[in-house]
Amino acid sequence: MFNYIPLTILVESNSESYKKEIEKFRSVFNLFENYDQKGLSNDKAEESNLEINEKLQNLPLFINKSGKSSIKLQLPTSHFDGYNMWFLKCTQFNRGKGIYVFNRLEQLVSLLTEINKGIVLSEANEIINQNVDTTKRQAMQGFNSADASQPKIQSSTFVIQKYIEKPLLINHRKFDIRVWVLITNSLKVYFFKEGYLRTSCEVFSLSQEDITNESVHLTNNAIQINSENYGKFEDGNQISFAQLQEYFDANYSHMKISVRNDIVEEMKKLVTLTFLSSRDHFSTQNKSSSFEIFGFDFIIDESFKTWLIEVNTNPCLEESSPLLKSLLPRMLDDAFKLTIDQMFRKKRKNLAQDDPDTLDLTKKSSKYQDFPVEGYANDENLWEIIL
Repeated sequence: MFNYIPLTILVESNSESYKKEIEKFRSVFNLFENYDQKGLSNDKAEESNLEINEKLQNLPLFINKSGKSSIKLQLPTSHFDGYNMWFLKCTQFNRGKGIYVFNRLEQLVSLLTEINKGIVLSEANEIINQNVDTTKRQAMQGFNSADASQPKIQSSTFVIQKYIEKPLLINHRKFDIRVWVLITNSLKVYFFKEGYLRTSCEVFSLSQEDITNESVHLTNNAIQINSENYGKFEDGNQISFAQLQEYFDANYSHMKISVRNDIVEEMKKLVTLTFLSSRDHFSTQNKSSSFEIFGFDFIIDESFKTWLIEVNTNPCLEESSPLLKSLLPRMLDDAFKLTIDQMFRKKRKNLAQDDPDTLDLTKKSSKYQDFPVEGYANDENLWEIIL
């Protein structure tokens, strides 16, 4: 699976396997740390990457019951540029809450310990910036008191994910791509034809000084809106697929990259693989009236390879830009046509036949519910079935 997502480890601090999982991660982290050589030439970087991949195979990261390695792990060159940066993500949060960047083991251990009890943002940044362990922090005067009134992040389940250190940038700034995916009660999977880029409004940096600067590393609108540069480069820090194509044509014309034929098609493949690998866990029992819309997040590395980084069960539906004011109503309305409307279609037809006034109201309602999206007819459903 690590051909499609960055190296990821799930850690549950309250489980019996917690220490074992941390030790697995420690072995990987220390291996990368031995190659902490920033600014290497391309030849030297490639040589280091080959050595890392050779040694990765001997680490106890993925060992099956027979004691043999269950996966041939290969670290992509875009994922390591000598900085050994990682994400720690708390589960069951959204809008960028509970996500931290770290590059030291003591930072990780302290974060896991404190978040398990409950921690505010300023305390997490203190851990990352000062690299102090839990014992030292608890000995500090006034520990956990200065921000007692602030909301806390608390979790016992975490995702540790490799930071892609060589992402593709737009005008020297980081971005990711959000697309919507619909699953119906019959487990049909639909992909919405339009998505959007979420851009950072800060210059990309892997420096120690910027490790706690969320605006550099996280492109969520809820994070970016707190930056003084928010909206300076793009309205709402968002870009359409058409605008991304214009950027590719202007800056990478020699590569002939097609957003539709290359990037979007690859995202569809990754969405399909995601549901093929997990659909056995979806129950249709007593779910005849259910559906769900997911937010899939992707990132493109400097080699133009598309990586799946997150699947969100509670995607933000805030109309935070003119682009989303256009896309969100159409996305939801077309989703309702495939789900809710199907349940009431027969009843609606019978009402229309019996009562001419109801038929007139239906026509008015249909006209009112036109949500135009540039490049598409109003009667076209923009959800495309992929599985």
